[in-house]
Amino acid sequence: MSTTFEVYPTGIEVPTVVALLKLANEKLKHFLQPLELQEVPLICVRLGEKIITPGDTSNETMNWDVEYACFFVEPSEGGGTDAYYHKVDEDTADIWDEYSETGDTYLEVKSSLSVGYFWSFRRSAGQPAIINLAYGFIASALAELTEGFIFSDDGAWYGKPIRSHLFDTEYFDPSKAKSVDDALWYERCLNSIASKYNGKSIEPHHQLFEEHDLSWEQRLVYYPSGRLFKEGPATEDRFFVMLSHFNNLPYWFIDHTMLSATEELLSRQMKLIDIKGGFKLLNHPIAQVMGEYQKLQFALNSLETTFWANPLCIEEGDAIRKQIT
Repeated sequence: MSTTFEVYPTGIEVPTVVALLKLANEKLKHFLQPLELQEVPLICVRLGEKIITPGDTSNETMNWDVEYACFFVEPSEGGGTDAYYHKVDEDTADIWDEYSETGDTYLEVKSSLSVGYFWSFRRSAGQPAIINLAYGFIASALAELTEGFIFSDDGAWYGKPIRSHLFDTEYFDPSKAKSVDDALWYERCLNSIASKYNGKSIEPHHQLFEEHDLSWEQRLVYYPSGRLFKEGPATEDRFFVMLSHFNNLPYWFIDHTMLSATEELLSRQMKLIDIKGGFKLLNHPIAQVMGEYQKLQFALNSLETTFWANPLCIEEGDAIRKQIT
């Protein structure tokens, strides 16, 4: 599996490779400042047999005549991102004819195709964390130098084409991630980078939503004791909870004195929710998930709460409540 950033220029001036490396390294260094790294990762590039660094005097431009360039980081465990210089062809024009129906920025990119070329940066699976981060800033630097747009249709970036100054404010920020999965991945990568370059780890704020490996019996519990359904509630328990696949994000909970469902019905209902909506929990923007998590905490601590269903994966909470009471 691989993911790709594409850069569509609107200006006709082709920057030099050295200019790109200098700006990409500036962006990377600025982003990594909070990690207080003791070693400085440096983006370089290999063009055929030639290696170019930010301090070189090479006048090689980004419209190279080799099959592809390989951008890499030193020091690192290896790996890199393959970069391709493309000429706009009929297939490219057809694709953007379809995209252009969905908004103004897509129309701007379609118009920019008259420049005649664009670039792509591909990151394959299994790359070092620093490459996972750096290839986005390489794309951003090129977009800035060419007054262009950054775009991806395979998961490197979600959303419409974006200018570099806006991209830089959102890229690889766990608090602005498009999903819980992305936020968790960003945090793991950043802490891996901190470890590799002797820096300061970040607080893993979103690890509380990690996936667990509990059995279905262990996902039917009383709160706050954690006793299983078959064990019955403890004296201090207020609620009965059906847990999801993910820590701290239950499917629903109810005042346990209202519960009349059998274990068979509950397990059947759980499996149905798993199939229909369970993994949707990780498909929402992290800000939305955090908002629902805060509402959940309020509901758990409110004396007025008798039932709560997670709106991130359950559309008909009343139907759930009627089945279990």
